[in-house]
Amino acid sequence: MSQELPYPLKGQPYPNGHRDHTKYIQFLHDQAEELMSDYGHVDVVWWDYSSTDFQGERAWKSFELMDNVRRKQPHIIMNNRLFRIPEAGFSGMGTHAVTNQLDPKYGDFITPEQHIPATGLPDLDWETCMTMNTTWGFSEHDHAWKSDETLIRNLIDIASKGGNYLLNIGPKGDGSVPEESIKSLQVIGDWMKTNGASIYGTKASPFEKLNWGRCSQKSLSGEKTRLYLHVFDWPSDGKLVVPVMTQTVPTARTLADGDTLHVASNEEQVTISVGDSMPDKIATVIELDIEGLPKVSHQ
Repeated sequence: MSQELPYPLKGQPYPNGHRDHTKYIQFLHDQAEELMSDYGHVDVVWWDYSSTDFQGERAWKSFELMDNVRRKQPHIIMNNRLFRIPEAGFSGMGTHAVTNQLDPKYGDFITPEQHIPATGLPDLDWETCMTMNTTWGFSEHDHAWKSDETLIRNLIDIASKGGNYLLNIGPKGDGSVPEESIKSLQVIGDWMKTNGASIYGTKASPFEKLNWGRCSQKSLSGEKTRLYLHVFDWPSDGKLVVPVMTQTVPTARTLADGDTLHVASNEEQVTISVGDSMPDKIATVIELDIEGLPKVSHQ
């Protein structure tokens, strides 16, 4: 659980007199105008946040705000957090209260927080935001750092479901990044140097579930598909079974070194001889190239 400290004015009256929210709305719009005008090309705006009883037009004059941003930055994308309604991807206030719908007028992508939707959010763009420990800002009391294995496998799991991973860093007061974050980011970076092709530019897995790991995919020229098989649990017999039907024998290789692997196939599955030992103990990636689109067998 998060070890949060109490807000010093909790339960006490607001110390600065009467609140005029219209002044804040003007301040918000002016700040957005400055950011969109004075800092060159901007790709993404990540708004945060709204509540079910204070959101949208009443809270932020959201449509005017979004229109002004798009006028300055026509190619920008924005998340859905100026709103907190089902049509904008939210069913309530909890971090898991995410719906599988998003009307484009409310934003371009959905933002599940601190969790990965079990089956992703099919046909929608989405991004899981998650902390490296349990708190968003720096906390000297929070030592519950996620392991390198958890962080990398989260990244793979999200990519296999068609999402993006927004991983938070909570810097210290002097702007420096905690050493624990630096070490984990270096490990993730090293893994991505070798295996980045299995994450960047990929689509969600065609498989509902794989008992040994996850899968992402890319379309290749010549009507071929490349499946990236992320192995978490190495098969004890050295035979990796992929429940895909194919008329021709596909080709397989390890992504790290390009070594060709022996493949056998029938109408129900493809079996790859991967050997006895797992090269990367966190996640070993195998490329499997098949003809056409993957046809999943239901065994």
